[in-house]
Amino acid sequence: MFMDVASRLAGLRLKLQEADYGAFVARSVSNVTYLSGFDGVWDTEPSSLILITAADAIVVTDSRFRDASCDAAGDGPISVRIA
Repeated sequence: MFMDVASRLAGLRLKLQEADYGAFVARSVSNVTYLSGFDGVWDTEPSSLILITAADAIVVTDSRFRDASCDAAGDGPISVRIA
């Protein structure tokens, strides 16, 4: 799983650099799930977002999804913040 996520992040970071953008934010459940690889963490309610910069990939979610998000993050390339 982490390899797919790392590839997705690398591709998006390349596009950010080419476009001279400093960050990318996604809020839809499907996009957050795809970019983070956190499958089965959220329900259909948009309660999370992912922020991707050249150096960081951060999922921000609410406390209802704290444990599941932190478990899904493991030692992978995504960090979790609780809003």
